[in-house]
Amino acid sequence: MHNLNTHPGYVEFRCLRAALRDDQKPVTGAALADTLLIYSTRRQDYVDQVVTMIGQYHALTDPGGPTGDRAPTGTGPRDTET
Repeated sequence: MHNLNTHPGYVEFRCLRAALRDDQKPVTGAALADTLLIYSTRRQDYVDQVVTMIGQYHALTDPGGPTGDRAPTGTGPRDTET
């Protein structure tokens, strides 16, 4: 988490997170995933896999709930960043 909060490569991540908080919207992994392109050398493939895993988690924990789309709709324990 320290890396996401301090590294210059994650400015977009921090700005989006702040904007979501300012707008009183949920801060979720799905909402922030697209800002993690430099997190892995796999770039977009990594982001796509993270979004897929979020969707799978939601499908397992709430079959009628969110599908893991990049919309900030999740309510799972790992969705909220603090």
